[in-house]
Amino acid sequence: MAQQFENEEYLQKCLRDYINDDFVVEQALFLFSYMIKNGISHTFTKRFRNTAQHLINVGWIDENGKVLIGVEEARELSSKAQDEIDIQDQDNDQDINKRVQDIIDKYEKKN
Repeated sequence: MAQQFENEEYLQKCLRDYINDDFVVEQALFLFSYMIKNGISHTFTKRFRNTAQHLINVGWIDENGKVLIGVEEARELSSKAQDEIDIQDQDNDQDINKRVQDIIDKYEKKN
């Protein structure tokens, strides 16, 4: 799969897909591996720099750009992380709804 980066079109596709949040784990792993190996992750936006650093910090990719995690394991961990994010989003939505209702209730009591 890493050889696909020899194909400039595939690299561009990975970049576009990542920017549009329309990528699969394999693309992200190998995209950031390529960027780290070639020392270019720091030349992109903060989102790219932070993601590259995060992948290094969690041990998915080393500082030289070598992928340290299998694709299946990465998929499973990503899925679990997304589930946790979804739960947090639901909790945040409930908190926001409660706060909005509290404001409405206070306003209605005043009038």
